[in-house]
Amino acid sequence: MVAVCLELSIRRPQHGDFHLTAVDGVSPSARYRSHFMNRRTRRVASLWMVALLILTNSLLSGVHASAQAETATRVLSIDGDTGDATILDGTSGEIVGQFTTGATGFTPVYASEDGRYFFINHYEGEHVTFIDSGLSTEPHGDHVDLVAESPFVRATLPLGSGAAHAWAHDGRIIIVHDVDGTIAVFDEDQLATDLAPAATFSIEPEEHAAIATIGDSLLVAYYGLGRIDVWSLDGTLEQKNLATCTGAHGEAQVSETIYFGCGEGIVGVSQDPSGAFVTETIPYPGEDGAMLEAATPAAAESPRASTLASHEDSPVFVGDYGAGLTMVDPETGTMNVLDLPAAPLAFQFASTGDQLVVLTDDGNVHGIDPGAGEIVWSVESVTPYSELQANDEEFHLYPFITVAGSFAYIPDPGTGEIVAIDTDRGEIVDRYEVGGSPARVVAIVSSGVDH
Repeated sequence: MVAVCLELSIRRPQHGDFHLTAVDGVSPSARYRSHFMNRRTRRVASLWMVALLILTNSLLSGVHASAQAETATRVLSIDGDTGDATILDGTSGEIVGQFTTGATGFTPVYASEDGRYFFINHYEGEHVTFIDSGLSTEPHGDHVDLVAESPFVRATLPLGSGAAHAWAHDGRIIIVHDVDGTIAVFDEDQLATDLAPAATFSIEPEEHAAIATIGDSLLVAYYGLGRIDVWSLDGTLEQKNLATCTGAHGEAQVSETIYFGCGEGIVGVSQDPSGAFVTETIPYPGEDGAMLEAATPAAAESPRASTLASHEDSPVFVGDYGAGLTMVDPETGTMNVLDLPAAPLAFQFASTGDQLVVLTDDGNVHGIDPGAGEIVWSVESVTPYSELQANDEEFHLYPFITVAGSFAYIPDPGTGEIVAIDTDRGEIVDRYEVGGSPARVVAIVSSGVDH
């Protein structure tokens, strides 16, 4: 093994691990033998053997001897009054970036699937702001290195009017604009060098639409028109009125099926073996617990789901339902309702999928076992939204939550803090002061090797 026949010096860092460093990068075997036999003591010879074993094992395993896997989290919060963005280190709570975005009013925030970009929709304007989180990865042999730098505003782009819902999956970021109906499609891999959308086209204007993709087709569920259309990602209308979906709002993916919250029930869209789109409707439960027939007057007057959440490792997905939540079993097409102490405002699955974290409008946060449909823990956390709502007619301070790893982050517009909760223990671990009126949050997690 020529690779291990090097003249090496051995130093002991403060943390006690051995690191191997080539002295001159040239290692003829004769000089190695000379040094070893004539100038090294028995102790040094022994250290040589240890060093060579460490290096050989490292080379054979393909992992650097000094490499350590690491995960970094950054949390972006948006001020509900000013639209200013603050980015925190999710572990320490240190503010690593603050930016003026120009956004005003209700400002939806999202994260790219690759763990690098935040994007901020200017719902009351005509722009979308992309922020590089400062976290990225670089290929390095058989692994990737984690790079952590300062975040920065990548660009603020004029894409359309009323940027609202977004869908970040399969390497794409797709943004729908409510006012002019513009759809903007981005390739995540190109954002570092090219901010031009891969495609733009227009759907129905003056609508509030929920969007999702199946393969290269875009599903568009219209709130006002009450229907689901299918578009290609190059802007061709493939199928109009695929299904009725009154008051469409909220979307989730379970395996190869997309679900939308509708007045008639939760409508699922998938493809059959021939590639044709097919739909199913899971009706809401009635007062007696029995399932309502879809598209009946009773169904239209009952509570309905307008926000959905799913996780690939959870047997159920979840929707809001009046003052509670409905746990939807896609295998049986049934729902079980869990009553909550107060109405749910926002919820998200934990990273493992075995817990749902819910913020209710009384300011409490709850950990829920979605499979069992039970509240596992509850903790008083933030200013109740019921106290803020009277002066928030435009939902500028309507809060959200984000979950990263085993921690949930909840903004408190009443105190100017981001509250961090350990979801394993159901306890508040810190309150990070950001000032102003933080209302919406989103987290990015990036993993790699830290040398």
